[in-house]
Amino acid sequence: MPRKTLIITDVTAMSGDNVCIAGYDSSLTCIRPVVSLGQVKKSYLFQNGQLIVCPSTKISFDFIRPISMPPHTEDFIFEGDTIRFEGRTTEIEWKDLLHKTSHQTFRELFPLLQDRSVQPGSAGPSLGTLIPTDVPVLSCDYYKDPPRLRMRILDREGITKERVPITDLAFRKLFEVIQQDYGNNCEKTVQKLNNTLKDREIYLRFGLSRPFAGSSDPTREVCWLQINGIHTFPNLYDYDYEKWIALE
Repeated sequence: MPRKTLIITDVTAMSGDNVCIAGYDSSLTCIRPVVSLGQVKKSYLFQNGQLIVCPSTKISFDFIRPISMPPHTEDFIFEGDTIRFEGRTTEIEWKDLLHKTSHQTFRELFPLLQDRSVQPGSAGPSLGTLIPTDVPVLSCDYYKDPPRLRMRILDREGITKERVPITDLAFRKLFEVIQQDYGNNCEKTVQKLNNTLKDREIYLRFGLSRPFAGSSDPTREVCWLQINGIHTFPNLYDYDYEKWIALE
């Protein structure tokens, strides 16, 4: 396959030092770069100690072949040492990409979505952009300690998705930093973030997890809805992602 350049839209946290990345090529095809063995490590986001793979950057890869495990139909295997920084989008280019790839409803986004999940083996896609009808609302989920960040989203058809987990790597770090400032008070932290999201234009990147049960019953394995990216105008981070995505 020829070398492809993607505009990166998703940099998401996974277990340990694993991450998931995704973006769009020049034909607006969504691609999730994956490695043939193991998972993409956070170290892949950096070259010579500098962060290069983050939302709105242009990154090229030498892809080997596609690999499809529905609903995850966007996966392409790449050579791990071929990642190359090709520049950054302008804010106009970045917003144009998000707008052109966006949907207004969850039904358009994931036609087979039932509540907050899709059955393994269902037709794709497993990634997409949604413009929420109203400002999403963050909340604290106390089912584990420390509390986990969740979001409520309303779409154009009036469908609400509650308690959707956030895997956006930069946003999760922002949450941690503000929470520390508030003495680990989750309620004050989400109040601060909810106020910050007001009066911003918001594009949400959604993804479907790999199949897992989310409980002790392995027969209930499904692909769960999650928020891979929270992109706003004005930008939440002033495009200074190096402050929020770091090797630790």
